Amino acid sequence: MNIGIVVFSLTGNTLHVGKHIKESLDKKGHQVALERILVNPEAKPGAKEFKIINAPEVKDYDLLIIGSPVHAFSLSLPMASYLSTLENVEGKKVACYVTKHLPYFWTGGKRALKQMREACEKKGAQAYAQGIIPWNSKDREQNIEKLIQEIAAVL
Repeated sequence: MNIGIVVFSLTGNTLHVGKHIKESLDKKGHQVALERILVNPEAKPGAKEFKIINAPEVKDYDLLIIGSPVHAFSLSLPMASYLSTLENVEGKKVACYVTKHLPYFWTGGKRALKQMREACEKKGAQAYAQGIIPWNSKDREQNIEKLIQEIAAVL
């Protein structure tokens, strides 16, 4: 299966999770590409002024995995902007995940995932898996593995 992982990451945490997912799916024999959304200037959490300089195209992927940090208890603005312009996802299965600093899921994680799912479903995609990765949690690696298992369950 041709799988695209598209992430927006400032600190590298969201990218780290994407790399783990890619490695796991590569081992299962899938063709996996990890692509980053890049902005200029670097969009600090809450920054409203930025320009997306790399918006990955997803039309060739059978499955799409989207990762973003939580900023200010919501989906990061660069990811929200990218998803609003996303094309070629009609009928595609999409998995979403967020990374966050605070350890509790209710401190923006659930809201950000809901925003991601709704943006994808508005474009005709089918959200099927999701995960919240609190970065400072002692269960971080277990949460990443749980997300990978949920993603892999439909492959």
